[in-house]
Amino acid sequence: MYNLYEEYCRSPIPAVKPVSVSVYRKVFGTEYNYSFFKPKKDQCETCFKYSQANDSDKMQLKNDYDEHIRMKEQ
Repeated sequence: MYNLYEEYCRSPIPAVKPVSVSVYRKVFGTEYNYSFFKPKKDQCETCFKYSQANDSDKMQLKNDYDEHIRMKEQ
């Protein structure tokens, strides 16, 4: 997002010097309540439910999970 901000500032219309990354993060973190992080990994509900299930529940969910993975790979 910061790169887009820099690009915008350097375009001919505003032609202003962009602020530093730390100032940018501080303003967006305090005034706009945005946070900057990269999620470790997104998981859909089906995958999450299967990964968190115990062994007996996994046996019940296995068919749905296998079908879900097959559709994902297509």
